[in-house]
Amino acid sequence: MHAGQTWRLAGLRLDVLGPEPRAAAPGQLALRVSGPGGGSFCDVADLDPDGQALAATHLTGTCDALLLPNGGRSAPAPDFAAAARPRRLIASDTGGQLARGLSRGVLSRTSEEGAIVVPL
Repeated sequence: MHAGQTWRLAGLRLDVLGPEPRAAAPGQLALRVSGPGGGSFCDVADLDPDGQALAATHLTGTCDALLLPNGGRSAPAPDFAAAARPRRLIASDTGGQLARGLSRGVLSRTSEEGAIVVPL
């Protein structure tokens, strides 16, 4: 899989945002998943800020929910955040320190809530 590809699976659309074709670190997968209900979820947790900026160029729409990089200890890259316009940020952390500037009003933490459901 590489950036620019679109896959369909069980009624979901998966837009591959990264890695770039022939990337130096091909294991750094980033996806935008959208469902038949119009909801979307983006996962850029594996990408560094430069990879997120590149992934932003492949976005085909916004991200209702965004899984934050580094378990929430890093904020999304400005380019990606501006393109994705997430309404909900998700941190899959173990209760560690969150990045400064993250709004608690839209943040969900798996360490506090357990499983988090994202309607698609």
